[in-house]
Amino acid sequence: MHSAKLVSDFQETLLTAHGSKLIPCATKGLTMKTETNSDNALAVTGQTDLFRTYADACAPRMIVGKLLKFSKGDFVLGDAGETIADDAEFTVLMDELTVGWVRWEDDKVAETRMGRVIDGFAPQPRRELGDVDAAAWETAADGKARDPWQFQNYLPLERGDGELLTFVASSRGALNAIAELCRIHSRHAKQHPNVYPVIRLRSDEYQHRVKEFGRIKFPVLSVVGWTTKTDLPEQARPTDDPLEDYLPY
Repeated sequence: MHSAKLVSDFQETLLTAHGSKLIPCATKGLTMKTETNSDNALAVTGQTDLFRTYADACAPRMIVGKLLKFSKGDFVLGDAGETIADDAEFTVLMDELTVGWVRWEDDKVAETRMGRVIDGFAPQPRRELGDVDAAAWETAADGKARDPWQFQNYLPLERGDGELLTFVASSRGALNAIAELCRIHSRHAKQHPNVYPVIRLRSDEYQHRVKEFGRIKFPVLSVVGWTTKTDLPEQARPTDDPLEDYLPY
């Protein structure tokens, strides 16, 4: 029944049109322009959009561009482990900040419950997610039981050359860095709502209260300016997962 409903919803999305107008696609918030020709047949502007719409509905993407992580005191970019120069500047696409829970299974993402802050998304309390029996959790490399649910933030950044990155934060230090950036952005946006912060990436450190742990490094998203707000390119925009209930797992 679920497969049949997926096909039905997708067909209805693509075939319901009257005249020339925007109709909702399978992905929430995304629209396609449709037109009728002289024979009253449906024509979709840009046939490749149909394939992208289907892909976004079945396999939503919340990380755009290269993956940026903070590891051992350095910001590391992509699989190659490229480090970021101290003077590199990035525009933070604050409207696309996505937060929530990710469930891991066999070191792979098995489920996500995430949404954009600007949409008013409120993550569930951990206790409501299930998987609360630590005896059933997978064992981490240190031999301890590992909670399958991890709270994460996805923060899209744009370089001066237009390249897109997503800073993925899950550690306390990284989450604190994004929270502080949100405070700065919120204060500034009250007077200047149509700008995004420009930041540089740096690190700082503190002495852990347990002396044997030494000094702990943490990321800092340092605001160095502001720039007129721009939209994330459509081809890289994160997508919701409206068909999640219909897909077999």
